[in-house]
Amino acid sequence: MHVRVLFFGMLKDIVGRSEEQLNVADGARLATVFEHYAELFPKLRELSGSIVLARNHEFCEGAAPVAQNDEVAFLPPVSGGSTPAPGPENAAVHGRNTLEISDPEAGHFFALTRQPIDTREIVLRLVGGEDGAVITFEGVVRNNTKGRRTLYLDYECYEPMAIKVMAEIGRQIAGSYPIDRIAMVHRLGRMEISEASVAIIVTAAHRKAAFEAAFEGINRLKRQVPIWKKEHFADGGLVRPDEIRRPLQELAEALQYASATHVAHGNLHPGNVLWTENNCVEGNMHVMVGEQNYFLSGDGYLMPTRKGQQPPDLRYFRAAQKRTQN
Repeated sequence: MHVRVLFFGMLKDIVGRSEEQLNVADGARLATVFEHYAELFPKLRELSGSIVLARNHEFCEGAAPVAQNDEVAFLPPVSGGSTPAPGPENAAVHGRNTLEISDPEAGHFFALTRQPIDTREIVLRLVGGEDGAVITFEGVVRNNTKGRRTLYLDYECYEPMAIKVMAEIGRQIAGSYPIDRIAMVHRLGRMEISEASVAIIVTAAHRKAAFEAAFEGINRLKRQVPIWKKEHFADGGLVRPDEIRRPLQELAEALQYASATHVAHGNLHPGNVLWTENNCVEGNMHVMVGEQNYFLSGDGYLMPTRKGQQPPDLRYFRAAQKRTQN
């Protein structure tokens, strides 16, 4: 039987294609598809702990069976990826948007677009006479990352799955906060400095609920929706946040190796490296070393979360990481 296989983010670079048709035997599972490509591209096996698989727009485990004409996707890590995507939606291309979902009765709105986001147009679409607050959040492109000058960003996503997950998140938030309506819009493709890549708009009778709902909306979108970015720098380099993220245990082993070889400070010892849940937002992961909290930035720096604290020295982190993978 035939299945359609898609690759995203750094995985697309590893296999050298974005999609292909694959012939598999009856009774095959997602793990069968993964093993086929892991044999051809050993790097995929190295990254197996951080690759997420999806079947027909839903996150699935490797044991899930595949059927004729199924769509299988290999996704870079998306925090919260164990949560199934919602069921079929009437997502459609409409005007300026690549895909959009509207709730006619509730008034919620979700969209992916390759055009500049018109926040004012969305506000006018949502606001009603009963609203006393409209909160608008826009995420915009910065001109630097850790001192490196950024030229522009490129965003890509698994579009049919992303729009479904956005709608599910928005509806859950609307059911958890006393708000009236919520909209979530993400732009795809190339974005220049100061252009908006994402917008969250919430209307409510009172400001507190609107602020809280908008804050949760952007955090959950960043953690759960299968969208990835490339950051292009003036020095010719580029960074994919999904290339930096590694399985937590793998990073813990690297830190422990660094400690064992006296690369890190003396307060880091094998056995006391503990991890919080994987809160990947803009490529960051929160980590606990002993009793001190740090966060690992997208470009590999471990930094303290309390002022004045010194983090372990991770100048040799990448070498230690490679050692643990060999």
